Amino acid sequence: MKKFILPIVISLLTISCARVYFPSPQPDFAEELNLIPEKFQGKFQNTVNLFGDTDSSTYIITENTIITGKDTIVNDKNNVFKSWGNYFFWNQKIDTSNYWICHIIYTNGLKGENEKISYRYISSKIPWDQFNIETTFKNDSTGDVYIKDLNTLQFHLILRMTEDLEITRINRIK
Repeated sequence: MKKFILPIVISLLTISCARVYFPSPQPDFAEELNLIPEKFQGKFQNTVNLFGDTDSSTYIITENTIITGKDTIVNDKNNVFKSWGNYFFWNQKIDTSNYWICHIIYTNGLKGENEKISYRYISSKIPWDQFNIETTFKNDSTGDVYIKDLNTLQFHLILRMTEDLEITRINRIK
């Protein structure tokens, strides 16, 4: 029985590591931002690397940049910032393709010890049969999901089914 458990666990881990690509910056219904809202600004610490950054687990978000390790991300043609309610979306264009990765930061909007901030990632629990997708696999067998088109209701379903990695605000940027 034990020899069957390990392959199941490995397959679950590789499925949950899949990246989801969108046809345009998300959410479509939110306007692009010139400045990042103050409630998302600050210096943050986490126990896992959020943005695929291997150099640092400390991130700085200012009114117009995201600093991850050695990289400074600004709002440009390859990086689009959006906000909706207590969500901040950093959309990152993949190479020269027409697909985007959407990084999601959530805050409960409270300050002090009651504040909760999390990086929300898209898990394997999403019912992909409800989407118009194209799935491909890399050499390491992790599946990438390419969504061909997406409506607002489908985006809300994805957002509702995200999972949280809690992060800690070290300090606010003034």
